[in-house]
Amino acid sequence: MAFVLSFMVLLVWGKLFPQPDKTPPSRPGFMAETVKKTAPEQEPSPDLPVAQAVDPDASAAEQEIVLTTDKLKAVLTNVGGCIKNIEIRQYAEYLPVDGMIKLKGFEDREFLLEYQTATSARYALNYQGRRIVKTYTFYPDSYLFDIEVQIRDIKEMSRLDIDSMKLFRLDISRLDKKLKNSRDLSLMEHAALIDNQIYAKGNIARFDSRADKFSFGKFKQVEKSGNLNWIGFRNRYFALIISPQFQTTGFRINKMSESELEYQANIANSSLDTFKIKVYYGPQKLSLLKKAGHEFEKMMRFSGWGLFDAVAKGIYYILNYIHKVIPSWGICIILLGVLIYGLTYPLTLKSMASMKKMQALQPKIAELKEKYKDNPQKLSKEQMELFKEHKINPMGGCFPIFLQMPVFIGFYQVLWRSVMLKGAEFLWIKDLSEPDRLIMFDTEFPLIGNELNILPFLMGIIMFFQQKISSKNMNVTDPTQASQQKMMMMFLPVMMVFIFYHAASGLTLYFTFFYLLTIFTQWRISKTNNQ
Repeated sequence: MAFVLSFMVLLVWGKLFPQPDKTPPSRPGFMAETVKKTAPEQEPSPDLPVAQAVDPDASAAEQEIVLTTDKLKAVLTNVGGCIKNIEIRQYAEYLPVDGMIKLKGFEDREFLLEYQTATSARYALNYQGRRIVKTYTFYPDSYLFDIEVQIRDIKEMSRLDIDSMKLFRLDISRLDKKLKNSRDLSLMEHAALIDNQIYAKGNIARFDSRADKFSFGKFKQVEKSGNLNWIGFRNRYFALIISPQFQTTGFRINKMSESELEYQANIANSSLDTFKIKVYYGPQKLSLLKKAGHEFEKMMRFSGWGLFDAVAKGIYYILNYIHKVIPSWGICIILLGVLIYGLTYPLTLKSMASMKKMQALQPKIAELKEKYKDNPQKLSKEQMELFKEHKINPMGGCFPIFLQMPVFIGFYQVLWRSVMLKGAEFLWIKDLSEPDRLIMFDTEFPLIGNELNILPFLMGIIMFFQQKISSKNMNVTDPTQASQQKMMMMFLPVMMVFIFYHAASGLTLYFTFFYLLTIFTQWRISKTNNQ
């Protein structure tokens, strides 16, 4: 029963999250545009000219500059004076966001670059007696950076009042099409912390096979009122979080096209002349998010259900603590699996023992069913008396399993969403966040594609022997039940191989050792029964 339930859970997951594309992506995720023009990275000069007035109807000639730190590489454009895209250098990854930060009515205006160093830049625009200045400041060895927008009156005129600010645009049209069949696509989520309450919506992107493009489907405008602490977007491993350091009255998410969403903050005081913004752009690591402040760590959730999320975060902290002692993520996964199995061992043992007792009563239950087949109430009463006589709880086999489900689900989420496993090697495995890919073929084969992953086969073999030992511990008298059990012993390991064939190798590694430990438990039960 335990393995049937496990199989059903994994089967549902397999339906909800289709298998990823078989070809290993060279750089999965966002396909960044090529930088057209890069200004020389130079120290600021006091002789740089002040921005001149521009013709609002003139088309802007785009010029781009690059700011680089140890962690980030940002491309800025003079069109709108905004950030066009950012690369997370350690992982060579982009998020599908651009257009950070824009003012309504000035999105396509040509700003003048006034100031540039290796890690900072200032753009300015003089327009109808007003001066708009945008300053971008990045920091060494940090995923956190600052943006400041200033609005000044140059002449004696009414100042420029603005009631909203466009924080960023999410454009999934340029996503790598290798993601179209990947579970990673379902992990794209936008979220906001507003009045200290989390608003989150996952699985926002999908692939339209008919149109052969990514889209947001039937997404409708989202509008929330309150003081916006932060708003952002995340995928499997990385996150963008923007925190306005000024009072707001809420936020809006507008659908600009089938593949574009625009995120904007509503400004509480339109007469403000200075707007400061904190931005985090980097991996989802709790330590980094907490260090960044502004409650950014609330972006990282493993589950929308509080219990599962709390359990997953506990597992996450334990896994990171083990890694401080043993610097191998593969060994850490195995040790954590052993620890979790040890903690749940009493429940597992009780579950297996209860199921064995229930199985031993099957002949008597069959007799009762035959005897009282025309009297369901009497049958139920006699069955309960039989359970009471043999001190068996009919739910004893299933209840311990359900108690362990938050742990199993939490562990699954941690292994699936932990960026620290990305690029982590173990034995022949090059990346624990990807299939083990022992051999890559030039030709695609049915079911396995163009890669040979041996870890799922190893798991299937261990599961087969586990099923065989399990069958020996059971006294099956019903020929039909015996036949079904034999079929399950062959069918289930094969199904598990294909379910896990394209899964992250870190996850498959855990389940391989899980079934190995299950063999030990069943051996203990067989020894107990023989004494």
